[in-house]
Amino acid sequence: MESCGPLMNTAFNHTISACFIAIWVIAGDSIPAAAQTATRGTAMISGRVSIGDRNASGVEVLLKKSSNQRADFDEMQTPARSMTTDAEGNYRIANLAAGTYRVTVYAPAYMVAGESHSGPRFGKVVNLAEGEAVGNIDFSLTLGGVITGRVTDDSGNPIIAENIGVFQIDEQRRPRVVDVEMAQVRTDDRGIYRIFGLDAGRYIIGAGTSKDDLIGSRSIFNRIYHPDTVEVAKATVIEVGPGVEIENVDLKLSRATKGYVAAGRVIDTETGNPVPGMKIGYAIRKMNSGMWSGVEAATTNSNGEFRLEKLSASSYSAYILNNTELRELYADPIDFEIVDRNITGLEIKLNRGASISGVAVIDGVRDPAIVAGLSKIPLRVIGVQDQFSVQMSDLQGGRPINLDGTFRVGGVRPGKQRIVALMLPTPMNSPPKGYTLLRVEQNGVEIKDFSISPGEQISGVRLVFTYGTGIIAGRVEIKGGELPPNAIVMVSARLEGSAPDDFWSLKTAQTDPQGNFVIEGLAPAKYMVRLMVGSRGPGPRQGFPVVEQEVAVSGDGRQDVRLVLDLARKDGRN
Repeated sequence: MESCGPLMNTAFNHTISACFIAIWVIAGDSIPAAAQTATRGTAMISGRVSIGDRNASGVEVLLKKSSNQRADFDEMQTPARSMTTDAEGNYRIANLAAGTYRVTVYAPAYMVAGESHSGPRFGKVVNLAEGEAVGNIDFSLTLGGVITGRVTDDSGNPIIAENIGVFQIDEQRRPRVVDVEMAQVRTDDRGIYRIFGLDAGRYIIGAGTSKDDLIGSRSIFNRIYHPDTVEVAKATVIEVGPGVEIENVDLKLSRATKGYVAAGRVIDTETGNPVPGMKIGYAIRKMNSGMWSGVEAATTNSNGEFRLEKLSASSYSAYILNNTELRELYADPIDFEIVDRNITGLEIKLNRGASISGVAVIDGVRDPAIVAGLSKIPLRVIGVQDQFSVQMSDLQGGRPINLDGTFRVGGVRPGKQRIVALMLPTPMNSPPKGYTLLRVEQNGVEIKDFSISPGEQISGVRLVFTYGTGIIAGRVEIKGGELPPNAIVMVSARLEGSAPDDFWSLKTAQTDPQGNFVIEGLAPAKYMVRLMVGSRGPGPRQGFPVVEQEVAVSGDGRQDVRLVLDLARKDGRN
């Protein structure tokens, strides 16, 4: 899945095979977050849900506390409140505390105007002040399209519980994976599948595995696209309209003629001993397209041995998944290629890693309660040029800062590394507001990256944070045209002096339907505020003018700004 930092562009524009991997891995790895509650207050949100020109009664409306940074993170949260619309399609959620909320509609068979099944339900962000009543948070629904068919084997027998891949394509037949919810579509006991709630558009349907990608780890059938081709270019394009059901989109799969095996072991390089209990994952490597997410496939036995089965002819990487149990060790992934025979003798080597240790402080703050908040901020050391290690290492969210401010991150790979504070919310991490990593020092000298030798123990590092409760808020105004329906508008605040690529500490917020935004938890300083326009779901993608403004935050006050996006400008800047 493609990630664009804090502005999550969930339109997957990878190749067809990458889409197959993304859709199934996401479904398997999503981790539900703890339930939230909306503290009672005096504010209110209301609106109406309609289907065409009629009222939509009995539709479920969900209210979630919003991170205001990650729509995909908000999507995974348990609703703070939920209710159904009345006979007139109206809803009203009262007694809300001030804060930022995301309102969404749960109607899987329907499409929501301005949204798509190609990403999370973005819904609408609402910034509530105490006692404020925000109305007209309306949603317009359209019955989605349906594709259904039957999957059989060469003998005509139904294939049960087979995963189905559905892709919306553009005019150039470039595929886009459809919603994660669609990843749960499997054939029933008759071999029949039914995919519903689809955007109007052009689709291709496929099932089975190929040398270029996987659908989970179960499939033992060769890849086929409807009606009976192994080539994407020859797949039948299925035109889907609102409320239209396309039937008899059938697939006949044949069993893979050969399933190859890759076998090896995990050893500790210091002792030469095998390491049992290591979970091994693998991913397909594709020429010029990097590393795609893979699957957990094996666990090493008492002799440290693992066995990866049912592999097609392709290029792979294998790696250790459960590295949180290692702490002081790391293992680089190993690459291998299967052509026409099994592979044996693979070795994944556990190495004693380097470490970075020191103390974290808050510039100018002595309040014990604020200082204690540092212990809720995870730290991670990332390879500056090694994107694979960033993706696959330390997935559980980093090493914590101790209550006394000391920290130590072990298992660090050699090379150019950077220590970062994980301030962006994820399904596994919800950092406290108000903290920003200002700079990293070693022995009194500011340093951005470390050049680390194997096993080096680096000490004397000082992480200097800022803390604040300042706010930058305002309104985005659009002139010179209209944004496309699939546009999503975000505003970011970057601390003066921080690197443009240091998105780990970037503060962002999504605008609400009125164009309002609120960025909280800012320390007194100067910030570069930037307007960003992304896109979600199907529709045109275009460049937009850059809008930037320098804003100074002092104390715990609120700075109001007005950002104007002139769509008529062609020079790329406002």
